[in-house]
Amino acid sequence: MPNATTVPPEAAPCVGVGQGSHGGSTVQLRLEAAPAASEIVVRNVGDGIAPQDLPHVFERFWRADRKAGQASPSSGLGLSIVRSIARLHDGQVTVASEPGRWAEFRLVLPQSGPQFGEVIQTS
Repeated sequence: MPNATTVPPEAAPCVGVGQGSHGGSTVQLRLEAAPAASEIVVRNVGDGIAPQDLPHVFERFWRADRKAGQASPSSGLGLSIVRSIARLHDGQVTVASEPGRWAEFRLVLPQSGPQFGEVIQTS
């Protein structure tokens, strides 16, 4: 992940990083907090997403693996729900992919209310 190695920690402090595997691919998770926004990045190192499928991944009930008569454990709602939640919080979610290598989803939510580490005085 180029961003993780080129952004100085003081510019975008990394709150957490994780990695695991699922279905033969590696899933990486990175959380970053900055004064203006927080960002969650999920990268799946595996098949990636075909360019013609990218415009559709946030549509309700859409699945890239649809084939006639094939059952799928996916309902095609997950990314649509993520996009709706992001919008409700004045944020955004984006996708980028290199087919055959990786797909990356970024959820950016603006900071509101107290900042991380801020002392809140109560009466």
